[in-house]
Amino acid sequence: MLTPCQASRRLPFSIFRPLPGLPGTLLLFALLMLTIAGCGGGTASEPAASIPPEHGTPHDDEEEHLEHHIPEHRPPDFSSAVDQIVRRFGDLAGMQSGSLPETAVEELADIVRWLPEIAAESDMRRSAWEETDRLAEELTIELQHWAQLPPAERPGVQPKIERTIGSLTDLKGTEQGEPLQERTDG
Repeated sequence: MLTPCQASRRLPFSIFRPLPGLPGTLLLFALLMLTIAGCGGGTASEPAASIPPEHGTPHDDEEEHLEHHIPEHRPPDFSSAVDQIVRRFGDLAGMQSGSLPETAVEELADIVRWLPEIAAESDMRRSAWEETDRLAEELTIELQHWAQLPPAERPGVQPKIERTIGSLTDLKGTEQGEPLQERTDG
């Protein structure tokens, strides 16, 4: 069997043996220029290397914006999230007017929806996270129902929501890894 070098000596052209003379020199020069210049999409007046990375396509800009956007009302941790749920629901339940402010209801629903994710970002144990996930799902359904009721009927549903929120309040502290079953005093 022939080695690549031995085989290249027998063939008129091979990738293992450079072209002699001017064609070989031009090929080598072209490869060298491509290596230095790259294959970017810049113009002669604006090389590809000088295009700032923040000026991508509009689609790229939208994805980057969405990836890094964190709403102002997103709580930083589990305890803060539970505190905000307690406060925001109390504010909404205390309103005497007929219609609830849509933004306030949406923000409360967002926080409840984010609760399992926020809990997962902590050191919360699995059993406490599963309870958080279950309670968040239950509270989401209860709040949707409550917000759609006529104002006169809301007080009848509030105790159930307050019990669910109370169960979430009992889970505060578990985000530091404290076992759920050892919590006795809430």
